[in-house]
Amino acid sequence: MIDLGDGIEVIEIPFSRLVQYWKTVNHFNDLNKKYKPFVKRLGPFQITFDNPKYKCYGLFDQYCGKEKMIGGTQLMEWEPNTIRFRTINIIKEYRHQDLGWCLLEAAYKEDWQDYENLFGWMKIDKLDWALSKGFNIIKGSEQDNHVGIMRKM
Repeated sequence: MIDLGDGIEVIEIPFSRLVQYWKTVNHFNDLNKKYKPFVKRLGPFQITFDNPKYKCYGLFDQYCGKEKMIGGTQLMEWEPNTIRFRTINIIKEYRHQDLGWCLLEAAYKEDWQDYENLFGWMKIDKLDWALSKGFNIIKGSEQDNHVGIMRKM
């Protein structure tokens, strides 16, 4: 458990709990979506590990209890010196408090500090957030309304 202050905590959760959260908030806008612990290909990018290490994290408001997640993400090995974040989703009532970045940064500091780079595959309409957090666009990676982003941690 990582205490972010103001009653907000980051807790490692099983993949099944993250999937439950994604379904609850309809993150992928597809109620029939099949969920896998990791995706091997994103646009022009492909993972270099056959069986990557991954961990999922939930964001909780202690005043709501451990049953109500207010956000979630997943980090996983992508390349030897790079991890990938898979979604950063915060429920609407808690957005615009920088909790998405707090969640991602806390998870990185807790378990992933040996990796120098953080990679993401992001919807283009969410790109302003990534650029404000120091990510750079990977040139030539635009595909299906998504783009690759990377930053040094």
